[in-house]
Amino acid sequence: MKNQNQHHEVMSKNILWLLYLLLLFLNAIAFLVYHFSHSDKALWLQLWEYANSDVCKLISASLLLPIILFYLESKFKLADTAAKNAEDRRRAKEQAHLEQVEREKQEQKSARRAVISDTIKLWDKIYEIATDIRCYNIKKADILTIDESLRAIYWMANSGEDVVNDWHSQFPNITLNETTIFLEFFNMILKSSATVAQSIRNKKMTDEELMVLQDSLGVILVSLKGIAHHPMIMIFKLASDLLGNEKDPDKTQQSLHERIEYLTTWFNNIYYLEKEQNQLLSTIEGRSGDEIRTMAREFEQWIGENPSLPPNEFNRYNDLQLSFLAIPRDKRFSAQSYYYSPEYVNVLADTLGFSFFVNEIERRGETCTRNNET
Repeated sequence: MKNQNQHHEVMSKNILWLLYLLLLFLNAIAFLVYHFSHSDKALWLQLWEYANSDVCKLISASLLLPIILFYLESKFKLADTAAKNAEDRRRAKEQAHLEQVEREKQEQKSARRAVISDTIKLWDKIYEIATDIRCYNIKKADILTIDESLRAIYWMANSGEDVVNDWHSQFPNITLNETTIFLEFFNMILKSSATVAQSIRNKKMTDEELMVLQDSLGVILVSLKGIAHHPMIMIFKLASDLLGNEKDPDKTQQSLHERIEYLTTWFNNIYYLEKEQNQLLSTIEGRSGDEIRTMAREFEQWIGENPSLPPNEFNRYNDLQLSFLAIPRDKRFSAQSYYYSPEYVNVLADTLGFSFFVNEIERRGETCTRNNET
């Protein structure tokens, strides 16, 4: 760069001298012509008249401006200054763009962190509501307390939508189907808690049965915390790292995929368990309850075989509706308030509890292995 500047400076000086010489040479030629054409006049008068002639003015004016420009260029390096100023403006514009991109990147990162924080708070709030029901004192029954818990469950089922919408907007690299699975794990706690609360409120079970149901809720809470909560939060953090172009994206993408696969597998297992074990309208007993549940299973199978047809195309649709409306409203509304049947809550706790039990054994076995190696 320094050599280029020196070369440019030498070139400017050489051109300036050439312009000087050209000015003198052209004027000399023109004066000679004038001298021989006005030989009758004295030399000093010829010089004076030539200096005031249009030819002299034309030649001098034509070369004077380039001479001045090259002189200023050699003196003050105008071209270099202009080029430097242009380069500085380009760099400043580029730097401003990079800073703007970085600010937007940090703002997006902060927004994703806020969504993760809101997700943790949502889980903690649901966990708190469920824990209150889990620890509710059956012997000192207070219906108002249970009603407050149920009100909180219904409210959480609605208020959680804001966080779910933020999942979709801030984490475009997580699909709608995957976030739906995440939401279902939240709903598992809410539904289990609502079933236990309704069972306490309706007082149709013995105290011993209710306490077993509460213990089942406790197992579900502990199990889902490990199965769903921690992997879910890690999924959002990994997705945030990928969106922020953090280092080692291939490894991050692999970790993200593995955790999503893990949650999806658990969701599918629980989904099929619910389909097989969760009894609809479980508190409706006798012939009417058996009949409507039989038709419901037939309807469910028909929907699976005819997903594109409207529900009312089912050949027993009218019978199903009549059987449903034949159940007294008070019993029907009470039955529908149970998202899960009490029996299914116990079955779900057994399934999750066994998995938790196996994980504990594996953890202890791994600890023994590490101790033996050391």
